[in-house]
Amino acid sequence: MKHGRGVTSLFLVILLTLPALARQISSEELEKAVLTMRNIVPDKMSKEEKEAKAKELTKAWQTIQAAGEKGLERLVSELDRLENSKIEDDYFKLSMGAFLWEIGGLDQAELITRCWHSARSFSANYQYVFFPAFAAAMTEDNRALFMLGAFLKDKESVVIVYSHGGMKLGWPIAQEFVWGAFGPKGLPELMNITKSSEDVVSQETALSLLADNQYLEALPLARRWAREATGQLKYTACQSLGIFGHPADFETLLTGLKSTDPEEVYSCCWALYEYGDARAVDKVLPLLATADMNLKTEICSILVNLPTTSGLKAIIEQRDRSQNEEEKNILAKLISSFFEVLEISEEEYLKKSEGEQKELLAGWYAKSNSSYQLGKGDRQATREEFLKAVEYWKKEGRIDRYAGDYSWLEIKQMIAVARPEDIELLLELKSRLYRRLSDECIPEIREIDRVIRYIGRSRYRKNPGVCLRVEAR
Repeated sequence: MKHGRGVTSLFLVILLTLPALARQISSEELEKAVLTMRNIVPDKMSKEEKEAKAKELTKAWQTIQAAGEKGLERLVSELDRLENSKIEDDYFKLSMGAFLWEIGGLDQAELITRCWHSARSFSANYQYVFFPAFAAAMTEDNRALFMLGAFLKDKESVVIVYSHGGMKLGWPIAQEFVWGAFGPKGLPELMNITKSSEDVVSQETALSLLADNQYLEALPLARRWAREATGQLKYTACQSLGIFGHPADFETLLTGLKSTDPEEVYSCCWALYEYGDARAVDKVLPLLATADMNLKTEICSILVNLPTTSGLKAIIEQRDRSQNEEEKNILAKLISSFFEVLEISEEEYLKKSEGEQKELLAGWYAKSNSSYQLGKGDRQATREEFLKAVEYWKKEGRIDRYAGDYSWLEIKQMIAVARPEDIELLLELKSRLYRRLSDECIPEIREIDRVIRYIGRSRYRKNPGVCLRVEAR
């Protein structure tokens, strides 16, 4: 772990050790300790003030801990007072939650949850929330679900994990790490939160996590929200339909393209990219001329991810006539990358007849799906080898592609023998990967995500990957 993390993290030091004081704590000392935790605004403090306050807080936490039950009661009474009088002091509430985790762990889960719900935002000190939440998740104890549910409400805060050079975690990746570390046993609770929470961000985040994990019980709710909800819930529902990729939902996403709400249009374009049906191309092309830069980029991503002769012609023409240098550069990079994969230059492609172009694009689709299909000479895994590999990776907490007994067993080998009922097992594997809490575990997680999405979609799609037309199984 690298040090020298800067003054913004100074207050985390008091989480590291809380030795109890072997003496009686007076009421005056306890009162002073609690008040030391109040009204702290790190952004308004100098480096020297932060260092001094960190020392004061360390002593205050030690004093409160040494006071035992009396110290805990005084903290709760202060929280009561703040809530009843509607006084805002997020730093106090978050630091109280961190203190409770340090002294009581999951035995204090409900009170920690109350602290988090009471805070308006976690941005006063996201470290006080993320690290206890992540530690709680790794226990896989159902008591942790109180904390994990409250953790979903924040969409603005960022924490830096200082390993492998530092990794910034904000929404939704921070939530993915925490709930991912808990594993598949948390999915029913995420479903309950999606259905019944009064907090829109919590509902939105929970539905996204359920879709990413191919939790099919969430699909009917996503469909209903895509039709009936408004605002962010509607946008998230549309995106979730794209991730599930069910044949019955293609028309719903096309209908969203006609909306007068630009955010809904964008969400449906994003979903169509994930959905993987080339019929979407002719439906998004009319939007290209009038789209803003954000939407235009998403549409052009569809055109190169689901290539058709008409779509490629349109994106090339858009690049050539664009007067916007930023747009021109973005489109040039997209087009260049596509033709590199196609293994032909743009000039050579344009010289060919439409029939020859279609033949080239058919080869592109075959190549794009080849990572999911065993080819000639590929080693085939037995189901027993697949199951043993997953258990081995779980034990190791990593998927080593350079060494180990199962380094050869890749996505295509897994898909060839995996079944939809293996999704839970693969989510258990992911939970062990998340526990490394570093950016270097993310490629392994995304590899398993691809397997989960493929076998999840195979429950109802003939071709779970990108294709010219999605058909029901």
